[in-house]
Amino acid sequence: MAEEPDAEKGMAAQGSTGTEAYMSRFQSTKEWIAQRRETVRPWGEFISNKASRPKNVATGIVRLKTNLIRFQSNYLFVCLALAVYCVITSPLLLIALAISAVAHHYIGIRLATQPIRILGRDFTASDHAMLSAIIALPLLFLSSAGSASLWIVGASVVLISLHALAMPTEDESTGFDLEMDDAV
Repeated sequence: MAEEPDAEKGMAAQGSTGTEAYMSRFQSTKEWIAQRRETVRPWGEFISNKASRPKNVATGIVRLKTNLIRFQSNYLFVCLALAVYCVITSPLLLIALAISAVAHHYIGIRLATQPIRILGRDFTASDHAMLSAIIALPLLFLSSAGSASLWIVGASVVLISLHALAMPTEDESTGFDLEMDDAV
């Protein structure tokens, strides 16, 4: 009997540690997003009408490398916009994600106070991800989340590659483009 209060105290401590770890991850995610927002190039520069075809493959490769670094945060927001578009236009996927998020949140709250007992097995806070996945994976499979993910990746790669190839680098746009013709 004396061990039960200690077990409850240990569970409460584990729940508070889990909450602190969750808040720490949440805080670091917020900092990463803030850093990305600070490095976003002006959207007018990102969507400029200076697009041109690269003169040769070498110029295209240089443009691709330079613009992927230069517009990295803008490209991240393009990917996020495509993901939001994909989720909004697929109601079944939206419902599956909502149910999965609610289940994950409910399991986290429930495990913070006491372990969940299913079929004679106690699930602790360390089993939180497994319980959430057991609920989420069938829902996401039925809502075709795999094909939606592949669509997002494919559309992002195509759009970002085309943009990075078409946008001249700062060296190209500010420098003089002199070509010498052979004298005959």
